[in-house]
Amino acid sequence: MQATVVYFSVSGKSEELAQAISRELDSRGVGVDVVRLMPKHPHGATLGALMAAMRRPAELEQYPKLGDEDLLVLVSPVWAATMTPAVREFLTHLPELGGRRVINAVCGFHPHERAVERINRELRARGAGSIVSRAVRVSAFEHHDYVSEIAADLCTKALG
Repeated sequence: MQATVVYFSVSGKSEELAQAISRELDSRGVGVDVVRLMPKHPHGATLGALMAAMRRPAELEQYPKLGDEDLLVLVSPVWAATMTPAVREFLTHLPELGGRRVINAVCGFHPHERAVERINRELRARGAGSIVSRAVRVSAFEHHDYVSEIAADLCTKALG
């Protein structure tokens, strides 16, 4: 089984969760590729939040290529109660998923379920199979063990 973990992170919290999920998948014998989304023109959180609120995408340095993986993992922060510009751009260029399973995890001070649902709608529109999603509060990152527990729970639900 193969998985691709795609993440966008500014503060490091989303990266921490993406790495925890990657480690968990690896411990279960899943081959994992990890890809960080990088905007072509980096912007700070303030401009990024404004772009998110206006539903503007951010051109990426490169667009991840999906192969034959069985599982796609998407981890990102929530800005202005919605997806970040980098994730919006990634989803715009995401190819047909062909029933592929997906983990969708968002992180934030107030990680709104609306953001999770918007991303899930985009994933379903591209043919995602089962989607396991979770909104994670930044306070969860104060306890490394809890982040590992979240990763384990997401992987257990996604892998069945």
